Amino acid sequence: MRINRRPWLDAGPTSGGPWTTMLRSLAAVALLVAGCGGGGGCGGAADPGLLLGGIQVNEPDMSAWHRELLRQGMNTVSLTVYARQQLWDSADLIFDPDQLGDDVVREMRAARSVGLHTVLVLRLALDQSLEGNRFLWHGMVSPRDAVELDAWFHRYSRFVLEWAVVAEREGVEALAIGSELAALTNTVRIDRLPDLESYYLDEALRREEHSRLLASGDARLRSALSGTESDAEGPIGGSAAAEVLSAEVAAHAAWARQVTGGADLAFVNGRREHLERNWRRLIEDVRRVYSGRLTYAANFDQVEQVAFWDALDLIGVNAYYPLRETLAPAEPNAVAGNPLLRDDFADRWRGILMGLDQLRVRLARPQMQVLVTELGYTGRRGSTVQPWAGEGVALLPAGDGGSAAERPVVWQAQPEAPWERAAAIEALGIAAREIAPPLLAGVLYWKLSTLPRHREIEPFVVVLGDQPPDPAVAALRSLASGRLTVADGANEDRGAGRPALAGGGSR
Repeated sequence: MRINRRPWLDAGPTSGGPWTTMLRSLAAVALLVAGCGGGGGCGGAADPGLLLGGIQVNEPDMSAWHRELLRQGMNTVSLTVYARQQLWDSADLIFDPDQLGDDVVREMRAARSVGLHTVLVLRLALDQSLEGNRFLWHGMVSPRDAVELDAWFHRYSRFVLEWAVVAEREGVEALAIGSELAALTNTVRIDRLPDLESYYLDEALRREEHSRLLASGDARLRSALSGTESDAEGPIGGSAAAEVLSAEVAAHAAWARQVTGGADLAFVNGRREHLERNWRRLIEDVRRVYSGRLTYAANFDQVEQVAFWDALDLIGVNAYYPLRETLAPAEPNAVAGNPLLRDDFADRWRGILMGLDQLRVRLARPQMQVLVTELGYTGRRGSTVQPWAGEGVALLPAGDGGSAAERPVVWQAQPEAPWERAAAIEALGIAAREIAPPLLAGVLYWKLSTLPRHREIEPFVVVLGDQPPDPAVAALRSLASGRLTVADGANEDRGAGRPALAGGGSR
């Protein structure tokens, strides 16, 4: 299914046309009003120290939400806006510039009025109702050819630039121009096919893995795989689960064949060069209207594949790094207050952060900092094994003893173990404090709430002000280490008088 195109989406490619001319004319005015000279970013704002906070779930009382953040020793609100992607390999991207998220702008203003910093992360949501997107996610969006790709960037640039103007007007501290768009931002030249694509192309290997999953006979696992609910205590029919897994293998293999041009390395590298040019052009255009710090929120496993970090101010990472391989220790309570577990996690974080430190050295920007655009764990046992997994299944080693035995795990069925999450967060701070110059510009948690009922709908949520306190709150607070500040110009409109990009007037 394809959407009906709208006139404002069909003005032409990003490299020219009336849209680009208008952008550059208005951009010059915007930066003159801002007192900036253009080029590589205006800067001028004081270093805010560590940006510490996160994104809300669905807070009914904005004032109470902001007060609780401040009371808990945090200083930053993360906000997000989505463009909606239709079929994964098309240029069909929906964003209405006449609906610029009044709720988001209101929260920006409310947060700044009480001294909170704001960070805006622009994201893409893949329409999961379309059959062609089944088993895929937004990190796999990849328009099918050069024509579709340029058309996609035209639409996406409209989305980013509209919000860049809003971010400038509202004094947003940092702007992420995208999040987890792996297939679109993997832009480093390579000498072999990427691991993920190679894995998906090996259909025999994947079917063998799935056979091992199905062989467990675990009712909860089969239920999770097939998308059905079952209270059965014994094995249930496996045909539905097997069909789901077979369809997943086929969908992933088809995706990998298309994005690699049939496993053609020259095709992959040519496409990466094309992508990089588009991103650099977009970043240049954003610089003309936004004077804050720019970043891109890379998924943890693709940070090294982004070729345009040098054009940005911060390395952004959604830091769902695995910190261990198994569910050992067996009892969830065994991790409560366990310094050995925290120290193990700190060792893992040291290796991760050293890699990011080396990345900024390779970029010849040893002072460049990392913004953790997402840090998140469920409150369940095993949350540090595959931190991105709020639900679903996995096949894990049975223990730490070197055995080849495996065990299937249904993540949403794991028992509560909030101390594991807290130990992982605290360990990040321990490792970060050992690196100089300071590596972390901020840590934004996914997600925070003041309402305990949000645990029912959001597996990653940390509830602020709950009783007894969630140990993750103190762990988050420990990350600050004296580096917190409040936003400049609280109760002032620093963006007053800056023109809107398309149409004028306040949004």
